[in-house]
Amino acid sequence: MRNRFLACSLALILGNARADLPGSIAALRGTGAGGKGNAQAASAWKELVGHGPAALAPALGAMDDEDPVSANWLRPALDAIVEKAGADAIPSREVEQFLEDRKGGRMARACALELVRRKDPARADAFLAKATDDPSPEIRRQAIAAAIAKAPAEGPARVDAMKALFKVACDRDQVDQIAKDLGKAGIKTDLAAHFGYIMDWSVIGPFPVPEATGYGVKFPPEDKLDLAGEVAGPKGPLKWKQVKTADPAGLVNLNKELADEKSVVAYAYTRIESAGEQRVVLRAGSITALKVFLNGKEVYGKNEYHHGMHPDQHQAIVVLKPGMNEILLKVCQNQKAQSWEKNWQYQVRLTDFTGARVSWKQGPVQ
Repeated sequence: MRNRFLACSLALILGNARADLPGSIAALRGTGAGGKGNAQAASAWKELVGHGPAALAPALGAMDDEDPVSANWLRPALDAIVEKAGADAIPSREVEQFLEDRKGGRMARACALELVRRKDPARADAFLAKATDDPSPEIRRQAIAAAIAKAPAEGPARVDAMKALFKVACDRDQVDQIAKDLGKAGIKTDLAAHFGYIMDWSVIGPFPVPEATGYGVKFPPEDKLDLAGEVAGPKGPLKWKQVKTADPAGLVNLNKELADEKSVVAYAYTRIESAGEQRVVLRAGSITALKVFLNGKEVYGKNEYHHGMHPDQHQAIVVLKPGMNEILLKVCQNQKAQSWEKNWQYQVRLTDFTGARVSWKQGPVQ
């Protein structure tokens, strides 16, 4: 009788644990910046791991690409579950179904691929063989790396393979590797076009500011754009200047195009035509403080000076409307006390979430 009572009690406890799986996941998804929800999440994380392999698919489905904080809780939970239960316990059917659905979360599908690999490396390799255009950046990178490794060593077959991979490659190192390979075969590649850099701009400036306060000072281009008009400047009227950069990374050097001065602000303007509404990633590089406006609305800002510059260091998820879209940049410069602080430049491109160029046309900039 006692054993029967203990068995019933254990079944009831386990049943309650299973029923609480959504609650554990909800607690992890309730985390946020600055440690929000961390106390509850720590307990929920242990509970989630305690559910074992049955929690893998629900945890994958709970990952949100635009919520990296909760993903940082969920991702290690997957590893902990597998470490505890063993790779053989991974529910292959559910995880593979999740992986095959390209509409699923990009981070989550990359995690699903790793789960598949831990249980059956051959199935993971077979999946990658058809994933060079996958919408998950991590999966696409792995797939392209595998395709490069398997490409013929030389001859027309290798050239054809590299041409196909160039069309889908997004990561700069892989693109550079493929472009170099094609260059050896006498095939030129347009890296600026491939990466989606905006090459045509109108720029105006410099507008002087006290010390490095330009980020918070509003000048006329932020209120009204008049590309044909003049704006009062410290040494007389300022006019918009058309700039077409030839740099393969879309760099516009404002020291060269405007003036090599300190404690100033410049604006850069361009028009982009989109065939329809599309959600894209606006990626910018700037070694100085930067603001980005899309169709008159501020969509990004970073008040930081000379902490290094690299492509895509500034990213904003934006929506291009059908037809013409206006992009305005505010690029600041500080006092340039050191020689290495002289750089005053920017670059901008428009991509999907993998970093691949989206469809757009350059509009008139003057």
